[in-house]
Amino acid sequence: MIMQDDMSEKKMTITEATGLKFAAENLKAPPEGLWLGGQKYKITRTDKEYQVGDQTFIYIFAAAPKKGVSIAVTKSQIICAFFDEEKGQTAGNCTKALAAYAEWMVSEGY
Repeated sequence: MIMQDDMSEKKMTITEATGLKFAAENLKAPPEGLWLGGQKYKITRTDKEYQVGDQTFIYIFAAAPKKGVSIAVTKSQIICAFFDEEKGQTAGNCTKALAAYAEWMVSEGY
């Protein structure tokens, strides 16, 4: 059961991979929301041309209470980097690590 905005519950099937692909292609969450690892995330930031060094890729940031995910979309890959503030991790360090890895992936042709 999924809690709706009006606090009612609705039964729905969530396919996380399909939702992630929708978000990567449309730069917004699918109608059922963006679910990753059983957690619902709200997309708060997108950039169609996020640039790191000489490389450019799509960037999406999504948040949940005290955690979040930075997402990079290259021409053939979707890369997700998660952080959890309760484990001492930060959004900034997460995005920095994601950007470095995505920059390398793009430079290698992915």
